[in-house]
This record gives sequence, structure tokens and C-alpha cells, in this order.
Amino acid sequence: MNSLLSLSASLMFLLAFPGGPLPVLGWVCLVPLGVALTRSRTQREAAWLCALFASISWTGAIWWLAGTLSSAADVNQAASWVVIGLFALYSSGPYVVYGVLQHRFKFFDRRAGRFRAALILTVLVSWYPHLLPGSLAHSQYQSPRMSQLLEIGGVPLLLFIITWVNWEVAHGLMLNRKKGSRKTSLIGATLIVLLVASYGAFRISVLNSNEPGPTVRVLAVQPNIETDIVNRRLTGSLTPARLAEIVDEGLSKVLDESRRGLAAHPRVDVVVWPELPLAFSYSEQPRNRRTVKRAVEESGVPFVVCGYAYTSRPPRVSRVNGERTYFNSAHFLRKGEDPVVYHKQRLIPFGEYLPFEESMPWIRRLFPAVPFYRPGGEPGIFKLGAGVNLIPLTCYEAVFSRLARDAVELGGNVLINMVNDAWFGEGPGSEIHFALQVFRTIEFRIPMIRVSNSGISAFVQPTGEIINKTPLFVQRSDSIPLRVPDRRSFYAFAGDWFLYGASLWALLDLLVLNFVLALSPRAQD
Repeated sequence: MNSLLSLSASLMFLLAFPGGPLPVLGWVCLVPLGVALTRSRTQREAAWLCALFASISWTGAIWWLAGTLSSAADVNQAASWVVIGLFALYSSGPYVVYGVLQHRFKFFDRRAGRFRAALILTVLVSWYPHLLPGSLAHSQYQSPRMSQLLEIGGVPLLLFIITWVNWEVAHGLMLNRKKGSRKTSLIGATLIVLLVASYGAFRISVLNSNEPGPTVRVLAVQPNIETDIVNRRLTGSLTPARLAEIVDEGLSKVLDESRRGLAAHPRVDVVVWPELPLAFSYSEQPRNRRTVKRAVEESGVPFVVCGYAYTSRPPRVSRVNGERTYFNSAHFLRKGEDPVVYHKQRLIPFGEYLPFEESMPWIRRLFPAVPFYRPGGEPGIFKLGAGVNLIPLTCYEAVFSRLARDAVELGGNVLINMVNDAWFGEGPGSEIHFALQVFRTIEFRIPMIRVSNSGISAFVQPTGEIINKTPLFVQRSDSIPLRVPDRRSFYAFAGDWFLYGASLWALLDLLVLNFVLALSPRAQD
């Protein structure tokens, strides 16, 4: 019975998670798990219930990565699913620890127990090292009214509130609890949700009506270049001459779409291209450079383009395998000025580099097609003028608040995110990737323009409201004026104060509880 409750929590989690149809379930999806944990008889059973919940939830959330690994990294399907399974098991770590703690300390039976339980689970999930730091909080990415607390304490604060509501509802539905206590929990959960929604509505209203600041107009170019050309390159089925032709064809497609966009939106401030599934380089390929430079000069508008750039002159080679190493770079190009370059800092494991390759060179035999990118070392901004400073974050860099914060501290106030999600196919991968990035707008009160090769491209206001979200696998270009608030958020100023405070509280709470139990196993809080 308890295992069925855990599985039902997983199902509700997947229905609430980005790509699912019922985000409102995020506020109650942990309820069956909470009930199951209070019924568990041993620590081993509690750990199993949490491992079952988390591993099934994560497998269901990232199944689409199996096809991505197969196509982008040239990994066979069986090995891809092994990687997915191991990743899901690893991701269950904080929940397993929480299950053990819940059984030992029985938080639900203690004074302010659900509050304390939510705080501890939030701390565990927030500090756990993760390649895809998604959580229950991201179920609300399309609900700006329910997400405005991000401006105060970031994702950990929103995750805590949602988890707290879940635990209060779980307690309220337990028939073996006192009726008065159950009623108080349900009323409390309702009031918390109403307060969160009211605060969100108020903040959105204020920001949309009173906040001063400049306006930026970005032309987002979505060329929809197919990735199968890269697959053929990886298998060695294309000659160098044909590869050069393919790059030229893809570049022509992006330029044509850019010209159409400029004709439809002649007053744009900057043109932004996505990551391209091409062996394109502004800095290393003179032919590419001449073509793009001509477009910049003809339009009179700055461009932001992505491509590879060697890590040194002459090109440095890996000491492991002798291959040349390079950056994934964004170039800010303005007529009559030298390019300003930003090198991507946070690379995708197995997509852009091989983890542990220097200490375990044999791993390259398992993943032969993984590129040889190297990370950049510092944040950057592109000064557009008129008080607008662009924050270039490439691909999944925008998932991480820290990288956005570093650029905001340099004066950045408009996030541009260049992406190629075509590897994810028609599944939910692109939406999940996008969902993990949207919260940066509320956290720092900056607009975001997401420019994807194949979609999802979107314009997001500083309130987190999403406008003009493109469908997958269409070719188009769009520009929507976005206001840039003059003031940043409290979270931008104070950082992760909530997470640090919650961590200290949780640590002290666990130490005290453990001391009390050590003195008297039957002691009650």
C-alpha cells in the first residue's frame, strides 16, 4: 500500500512538472508520499519509499535525454538508458536522506513539524549537486502569480512554501490525527496559497504600472536548422568539402530569416542568433566572418552570434588525446567596432565535454563523439547603449542563478539565452529546459529573450510573464519590446540569504532533536 502511495506521488509530480498538463498538482503531489512516510515501519522502508518516488519521478521527467545522448553523443540506446537510470538513482539522494530523517524524528508529530520537515527537505534538495537543478518549484513556471516570492529568496524559498503546503495537506488528510489538528493544517495550507497568490498579483500589478526603465527591442531569429547534418558528420559520412557547403547553406538560411525579421521589425536594437548545429565560427573561419560582417554593416544593427573559438593561438591540444580544444563563444558585433566575446562558462557534461577524461582516458571509447569544448573563466556583458546591458548566457547556463547574478553584478539587465534544443526532438525536453530558465527574470527583475534554433524561443517580462512563445520546429523571427526596470530585486541584492538561514536552522534543529532522542528515546518535542 505504501509503495502505491509513493508511485501515485510520482505520477502527480510528472503531471505537475514542466511538460505535464496539471501544474496545480505541484501544491499537493507530495501528499501521498507524506502519508506513506508516516505509515512506514522502519527507516529502510522510509528510504525505499523516497527512493521509489524520486527515481520514478526523475526517470519520467528526463526520459527524452536517452534519444539526445544517442543522437548528439553517438551513444547506443541501451547505454543511454543505463545513463538515465543511474542519473535518476543519483537524483533520489536528498529524498532518501529525508525519508530516513522523517522516520527517525517523526516531524509530522511534532510542534511546527510540517514547517520543519519542509525546511529540511528544501535544504537537502537545494544543496545537492545536480546537473539539472529542477524541483517541484518549477512546476509553477507558467504561473507568475504563484512565483513572485522568487524576488525575495530565489528558488529555495518557493520550493519551501510549496513543500510546506504539501505536508500540511498530507497531515490534514490523515484520519489517525486529531480532527482539530487536521482542520488547522488544511486551513493553514489554504491561507498560505492565498497569501502567495495575493502577493504575486500585487507585485505584478505594481511592476507593470509603476516601474521606470528603458525599453529594449531584440530580434530573435529561429532558423530551424536540422541536426541530422551533424549526425552525418559524426559518423564520417560527409567530406570536408560537403561540410563546408552545409555550413554555407545553414548560414544562408539564418541570414535570410534575419533579413525577413529586420524588414518586419525595422526598429530593433540588436539581432540575436541561437546556437547553431553547424561547424560555424566567426573568429576562426574567415569565410564565415566575412559573411556575417557584411550583414552587420548592411543592416546597421548589432548582431550576437554563437560559434566555436580556439582556446589559444596557436590552437591548444588536449594532453589526453591531442585534439584541439575550443570555447563555445558568443560574439557581440557592431559596425565599426571590434567584437566583444563571451566564452560559455558552464558546459554540458557528455554534450560538450567528457567528465573525468583526463584521469580516465578510456572513457572516450564509450563516448567517441563528445566534443572538446573548454569552459570560459568569467562572466561578461554586451553594452548595447541607452542603459541596456545584455547578459549572454548560452544554452543551459541560464538554469543557474549564480551565473546570472555574476553578470547582474557587472551591470547586466537584459538576459539573452542562445540555445539549440533541436536535439530533444518533439518531446518535453525543450519545455523543461525553458522552464528551468524562466525564474531568472523574477529573481533579478530583468527581461529574458530566449533564442532557440528550433524552439522554444520566447520573450519573458521581468514579472516572469511569458509572451510570444514559439512552437517547435518552425522557422520564424520575432521582436517584442520589453521594459527594463531600473531597480533590481531584493534577491539580487541579498543573494541566497533564505537558503543559508534555512540551512543553519535545519542543522541546529536536527542536532537538538538528536540530542533529545539520545537522552530519552521516548521524549516528545
